[in-house]
Amino acid sequence: MSKKRRNEPEDDLIDLDEVDLDEEDEDTAYRDEDINLDEEEDDLDDEADEDGHYKKKSIDLANLPIWVHGIIIGIILLIFAASAWALYRWNTGTKITFSKTDDISQYEVERLDNVFYLTAEDLEGHEDDGVNTILCLGNDSFTYNSGESGLAQQIAEKTDSVVYNAGFPSSCVSVRNVVYDSSYPLDMFSFYNITKDIVSGDFSGALEAAGTMEDSTYYQSVDLLQNLDMSTVDMLVIMYDAQDYLNQRAGRDFNDADNPITFMGAYHAGIKAIREAYPYIRIVVMSPTMCYAYTSEGQIVCGDTYDFGNGALPTYLQHIIDTCEELGVTFVDNYYGTVDVDNSDDLLLDNIHMNEECISIIANHFAQLIFNK
Repeated sequence: MSKKRRNEPEDDLIDLDEVDLDEEDEDTAYRDEDINLDEEEDDLDDEADEDGHYKKKSIDLANLPIWVHGIIIGIILLIFAASAWALYRWNTGTKITFSKTDDISQYEVERLDNVFYLTAEDLEGHEDDGVNTILCLGNDSFTYNSGESGLAQQIAEKTDSVVYNAGFPSSCVSVRNVVYDSSYPLDMFSFYNITKDIVSGDFSGALEAAGTMEDSTYYQSVDLLQNLDMSTVDMLVIMYDAQDYLNQRAGRDFNDADNPITFMGAYHAGIKAIREAYPYIRIVVMSPTMCYAYTSEGQIVCGDTYDFGNGALPTYLQHIIDTCEELGVTFVDNYYGTVDVDNSDDLLLDNIHMNEECISIIANHFAQLIFNK
């Protein structure tokens, strides 16, 4: 058997020189029925720009599987449901319990509390006697019920404080007359005039006016203030009910922020005077509750909506909020979250004054907000 030479080509090898590369045959491997090199590169699903970079084509949603559409629709419905629930919770509020022992609860309606604290500069030079002392100043909020179930006593019990009640029945924040007129002695016990007496230490005018009043509460409160050592007072709690609204006092004077015949002006002037004289005393202003009023014809109207000419009760509420915000004193909202048209029969005695249950709600809210108790 003869050997093939090493460099000799095999008989079955193709001689490339004999192949005509320009010829195309239908059966050749250069073509494939699944591949067409003359068309765009659809498999890449891209388009090349002038620089040769590829851009992804947009997705054809119509060709997506049905289950993908189902997922997308489900996500959209879930977003709508979550938004609707959040809106419902925002409108309804959070269910809270006002009392730790009583079963008193309701839905709170976006309370407008605004808490401020004293600074180190405010307390500089003031000696703490270790006793938490509160002075309550107001009108029927503190005097209509001055017993064990009254607001002052409830605050004392719930905050473990010594509380002095210096309320003046039927008094207003503002004054009727800029210059005092003895024919209307109630003006002397307005918040504006009483704060002037507290700062000056001169209660002679208030004592004289108290002598003309049938109710001895006026004299007792003036006597308390006259003999109270203000250096021992840690907090001044102010709460007036809707007397200014009921007496149709003007809301504010845009030209005089301290005009005492206006509700906002009297509050502004009185609080500012106390702050300047006793910077170490923390001032807390509590709003009135919603109540009803009577027109000159004797018709009962809702204070939440009825305007005698100076705004409904929410307008007076806003005046208090603005004043507290400007002067940096704490505001406690008793308007929203307590009395409303649906529960007023259960919380008001005579469409105006708070009953014991209402007082308990307000005292609990005060203790929780201010003392965390």
